[in-house]
Amino acid sequence: MRWLQDKGRLLWEAVRELGVDGELQRQAVAASVQRVFWTAPVLVLANFLAAFTFWLRSAPTTGRELLWRNLIITANLGVSVLTMLIWLISKKLKGSNTSTRVQALFVYFVAAYVLAAGSAISLVDQLVMASITPFLLCVTIVGTFYYLHPCWSLFLFAAAYVAFNLALGAVGGSYLNLIQVQSNQVNALVVTGLGYALSLLSWLHFRREVLQQRIIAGQQEQLRNWAYQDPLTGLPNRRYLDERIKEELNRVRGRDIPVVLLMCDIDRFKQVNDTYGHLAGDNLLRELACLLQRYTRGDSILVRLGGEEFVILVPGANLREGTLLAERLRQLVEEHRFTLGGREVRITLSIGVADLTGSEDGRAYYSRADRALYQAKELGRNRVVAARQAGGEKKQAGSAALPRNLLRATLLLGKASPAYCPAPCRPWSAGPQLQDPGLGPKVSGRRWPQPFSAAAGGKALRKRPCPASYLDQRLPLVLLPAWRITGSCRIAWSGT
Repeated sequence: MRWLQDKGRLLWEAVRELGVDGELQRQAVAASVQRVFWTAPVLVLANFLAAFTFWLRSAPTTGRELLWRNLIITANLGVSVLTMLIWLISKKLKGSNTSTRVQALFVYFVAAYVLAAGSAISLVDQLVMASITPFLLCVTIVGTFYYLHPCWSLFLFAAAYVAFNLALGAVGGSYLNLIQVQSNQVNALVVTGLGYALSLLSWLHFRREVLQQRIIAGQQEQLRNWAYQDPLTGLPNRRYLDERIKEELNRVRGRDIPVVLLMCDIDRFKQVNDTYGHLAGDNLLRELACLLQRYTRGDSILVRLGGEEFVILVPGANLREGTLLAERLRQLVEEHRFTLGGREVRITLSIGVADLTGSEDGRAYYSRADRALYQAKELGRNRVVAARQAGGEKKQAGSAALPRNLLRATLLLGKASPAYCPAPCRPWSAGPQLQDPGLGPKVSGRRWPQPFSAAAGGKALRKRPCPASYLDQRLPLVLLPAWRITGSCRIAWSGT
């Protein structure tokens, strides 16, 4: 009983080896169509030469031999013409987006046609000889050239043998003796079994090769992920950023497409590790990575540069848009409650923003953003510092040039969106249109505007005074259209 169970298990494993999924079937059918395309012209030429050779020879004198000669010439010419049509169809199927089902029907039709052609020529040979060589050749062609599913292949070869065996009994009995007919029938059975074995081996070899290619591709993808992925957060790493930057710099140089770089650093992250432990610090990095990834643009690239530093590459965004995105992310992180060991922890980000000019070499692409980040730390952390736009007053679509005399301006707002701006006020032309309803009371010998609103995206911004103690009255301020920002806004423009 145990022996039967072992044999049954081995049989089941062998049957499972014959299994096929949709992708494997598609590849097998496509490869078979390719083989039909490349082998059909050879068969056309071979059949035509065979017919031409018989035609050149002198005509036999006996009636049976003359009939055999004429039938052989006709059969080979007919096979040559039909094979040429098959080649034309395979050419069309190979170069078009034909469904797998249509291609599969075509492949099995070709296999049945080849077996039928071999059977027909072999039956013609029975007029003068006891030979089934054409049938043997065609069975070998089908078994080795085309990748047929074992189940359908078994049905195809079985049907071919039954039809050929019956035809041998009907045709061969009129011209051959009983022993020759029976010998041909036995040989046909052996040949058919050999053809199915070849077909099965071809299928198993193709299946094993495809599965091995999948395994190799999966391993290569895994190695690539290990090489370009940060193991802690699952984000791309510095190596991936270095390669992606090359592509973006080429776009900046060639098509003048703006690209902005945000360099983010967690403020006082060492205190988190010292207080809660390095494992808690790792969990915080993972949660922060998810938070940043959730609120960045779909085409943006978020990278963990190392330690507590993250880099966001934003293609197609100018310096103003990158600065607004950085401020939005800074406020989101500031308001987010991180949970470490059952306790809520809050952190802040300092962000340096710079646009790519296309002149950066090697790994110097983040130097301006890094200097802006350093200045954000020097200004007290938890703020965004944007490097001065490269090229002075270079204008970008949708935004006016920055004032030349604006070396550093810090805008501190309450938890509402922008409301006050000291005169003189020079808002950007892009973004929401600002409307000043009038001037308010004098403060320290200067007049301050009344609260005014800006509409963006169909939502009116709330009004909240901007504390005068935060404003540097020696420099004009740029009012940012930060209509999506909630919480305190801290943006500084650097002279770097």
